[in-house]
Amino acid sequence: MEIAAGLAGLVSVLMSCVVGVRLVLLSRRTRQAPEMLIGLDLILVGAGWNALIAVGRQATGLPGDVRAALVCAGGLCAVAGMTCLMVFIWRTFRPDRAGALTALALSVLFAGLFAAQSLAPGWLAFATDERGPWTNASLFTSFNYAWASFESMRHASMLSRRVRLGLADPVVADRVRLFATLMATGTVASWIFAGFQASGVAVGGTTIGLSLGGTVCLFSVALLWLAFLPPASYLESVRRRALVEA
Repeated sequence: MEIAAGLAGLVSVLMSCVVGVRLVLLSRRTRQAPEMLIGLDLILVGAGWNALIAVGRQATGLPGDVRAALVCAGGLCAVAGMTCLMVFIWRTFRPDRAGALTALALSVLFAGLFAAQSLAPGWLAFATDERGPWTNASLFTSFNYAWASFESMRHASMLSRRVRLGLADPVVADRVRLFATLMATGTVASWIFAGFQASGVAVGGTTIGLSLGGTVCLFSVALLWLAFLPPASYLESVRRRALVEA
């Protein structure tokens, strides 16, 4: 079980890096911020956070200060990645003052959790015993994903109606639908992780955490691949389905 969990975690990290880097490179060609923001979020959260936390928690043979530095770096990746996601939601789905304030509030709230862990009891406590404010990271992450899910689902519903009227591109509507599904998945996964931690079950770098995290990440990467880097055959199927449903 531990081997399978480790493999799932490793594959999810590698896939997150591959898709994330491709999205960042795509943004350099298109000069569009959404691909850049989502690519960075995937690299920082899907790869950096997961990998660094897993190594820092499981590599018990390393010196304590090294383990603490690893999980601290993972926390920084989480804060930076979540900020990218919040800016993406604001710029893409809620480009108004309310959206900007919500993105800022959620980003600051998550950063505050990192600061609280750094001040007391410190990152060594999290690396060795998963103890301290950062154990609430999954709960705080669920706030970010819940807002992202709400805004993207609202936009996906609007585009779906427009596609039926011939007023929107079915490929764009499908892309938003896939992203909304991704955010809903992230919300549910965060609630599950938060539930485990509230019950005293450690998840950072553990078999349970790697199994669930790896499964969620692989599903998420597949959705992002179809949303941002879809093969031509998939795009054609989306257009055919839109013609049938029109």
